[in-house]
Amino acid sequence: EAYQSLIGSYGYTQEALSEKVGKSRSAIANALRLLKLSPEIKEDLLARKIDMGHARAYLGLDTRSAQENVHREVLKKGLSVRQTEMLVKKLKEAADKNIKKNQVLNSEDAQLAHLSSELQKRLGARVHIQSKGEKGTICIDYCSPDDFERLYELLRGQS
Repeated sequence: EAYQSLIGSYGYTQEALSEKVGKSRSAIANALRLLKLSPEIKEDLLARKIDMGHARAYLGLDTRSAQENVHREVLKKGLSVRQTEMLVKKLKEAADKNIKKNQVLNSEDAQLAHLSSELQKRLGARVHIQSKGEKGTICIDYCSPDDFERLYELLRGQS
């Protein structure tokens, strides 16, 4: 917080501040990044319940709630900095895997929506496609017996 105050008061860059206080620019940058942590985590850092290494590891997580969950686990289990880094890495890998899975699902949803739209244009009727893994159903709406007959003939190939 003192580094942030000096930067704000005197307009120092991290580089200029590092020269003034005799620390490396990366040490200043890392200290400033810790300001993004929740008040609870900062209090525990100041109370030396965790090390700066723990706190820096938390910054690898995307959300404050994820940081606080890991923090509670670190305190509960007495994890070392290295163990905390490994836990954060595992959580990030799991989150990345979920993101990729969702991207694949979204891509499949987009393909199904496109196919549904194409069928609707070709048949002149509303089409619903539902997919469950490699299987699925296609539902075609019709509004009258004549419409059903028209669709039946289109599907048989006798239009």
